[in-house]
Amino acid sequence: MNWDEATKRYPWIRTLCERGYEDSETYLPRADAQIFEKLNEQLAQVDFDRLDRHRTALKNPELRRLSPDALKPFRFARQIRLQTINPGLAGRGEKMLSAGAVAEVILAGGAATRFFKGQDAMPKALYPISPVAGKTFLDIFLQEAVGVAHKHKIAPPVLIMLSRVTQKQMLNAMESHHRFGLPADCIFTFAQAHHPRLDSDARVIIRPDGSLVWYGDGHGGIFTALIKSGLRLRLMASGVHTLVLHNVDNPLAKPFDATRLGFHSRGHRLMTMTVYQRKKPEQKVGVVSKLAETGAVDVVEYSEADPNLMTASDNKGLLFDCGHVNTNCFELSAITDRVRPALYTDKPLVIGDKKIASSTFEVLNQHLARLLNGLRVGVFASPETECFLPTKNMEGPDSVETTRDFLSNRAFGLLRDAGAVIHGRTHTCDTSPLLDTEGVKTMFPTGKLEIFDHASVYLSPVNGTEGATFPHGLVVGKNATFMLDSLQPFGEFSIGPNRRVKQTLPPPVLKAGGQINVKKGGTLIISLSAGSVLKIPKKLVVAEGKTLKIELKRGEKRTISSIKGG
Repeated sequence: MNWDEATKRYPWIRTLCERGYEDSETYLPRADAQIFEKLNEQLAQVDFDRLDRHRTALKNPELRRLSPDALKPFRFARQIRLQTINPGLAGRGEKMLSAGAVAEVILAGGAATRFFKGQDAMPKALYPISPVAGKTFLDIFLQEAVGVAHKHKIAPPVLIMLSRVTQKQMLNAMESHHRFGLPADCIFTFAQAHHPRLDSDARVIIRPDGSLVWYGDGHGGIFTALIKSGLRLRLMASGVHTLVLHNVDNPLAKPFDATRLGFHSRGHRLMTMTVYQRKKPEQKVGVVSKLAETGAVDVVEYSEADPNLMTASDNKGLLFDCGHVNTNCFELSAITDRVRPALYTDKPLVIGDKKIASSTFEVLNQHLARLLNGLRVGVFASPETECFLPTKNMEGPDSVETTRDFLSNRAFGLLRDAGAVIHGRTHTCDTSPLLDTEGVKTMFPTGKLEIFDHASVYLSPVNGTEGATFPHGLVVGKNATFMLDSLQPFGEFSIGPNRRVKQTLPPPVLKAGGQINVKKGGTLIISLSAGSVLKIPKKLVVAEGKTLKIELKRGEKRTISSIKGG
């Protein structure tokens, strides 16, 4: 069957042509009837009015350009000064967390086509990004939410924006990891609305099997989802008034950062955007600015910006130097479904044996600022190394390589600052986001942690308040891997009234009463799940149905006098 015959037989293919997309025929000039039937079924799901707006934006790029004359910049240095003259911000933010007033939104709806170079693969959220333990992006943020529940005794709602592409795998992953002990009742997932991609010539992209290439409607779609589902009202009724949205591929997002929350609250703001200081014109981030005519705050996306805007400078550096990192605070009362979409181009796809440059037309959450009073929109300035670690590629800039290197160096610095004795020149280190300097000191009060060349180390809190984990030190042999890995570092929680948490399983305990010495390239991996207890050298207790794994390779040296099932 050819395209003309399909147009006569199938009403939605005919609608596609009547709307001016007949040149999409190039992707499927001929096919079996079953393939055209599938295309017809897919087209029945298309919002053609939205598709037309996408095509108009793609064919008229000048319509979306803003010249530097139309904008006034925020300057990073000035924002830093404004923050330093406001004491007590962190304390104010801690009170918000203790009151249960904050919810997190993890933006994980992308299909990761750029990350995986257009090939079908796992959701980016489930990519093992940490350099030793292989914790995923999602793992990192769930652990941080668990830390808030443990510290403040109230569970923060965690909202996850998914897509049809990511939904099933993401839900399965959370269950297999037991959500790090976080109660299931405080996790909410949303599937984005979806739309078909256009190529650079504004044609609808069609796969050889008749299916369209869908994309989520953008992370700003969370606003519509919250409103239509009724969850916005439910959250507000439970005491939540502030959302913190962030990209899943930025391990430094720190959604529960108390200082940022305090800054947002102190100014009675409806929205607060986190920025870092741009220093190079080629950095591909949106820039925060004010519209000169109205005073409204706006984020000009790099894909839409006038080149002169991104390069404008004075004797202090780039004029528009507040780079938007897409970690934003919103008041639930301010969100709306009237945010206009933005165009993204040159997104790579592989269709059959061809590489295609596709485009999307996405609603971005930061563009809510355009609809708000500029005086109620704040800009929170943070050093890049504390707030922005984008992971957009497998290799090169902003990649898995650069993210893992950064996380390893940061973990190494944490161990060093805690006084750990580290030998050798080459290390790969990794720590749970729940572990700080004081936590490392608790595990190694004598500072005796000996790591040799090429060693890989992962540390996580596993013993709560039980005291020093390794009071007599730990020696790991050359080229060895030493890992502590607990999926439920504070045990398991259930939710009571007003989201107050109750511990249903105790935290795992690891108490090394004697020196552990693994040599000749030995590997020591200790995995403790909730309810397990490991005591060396006296006894080893593992709760029924739980898993404990210890691996020491040839040349090991350990002292475990008995193993007992609990």
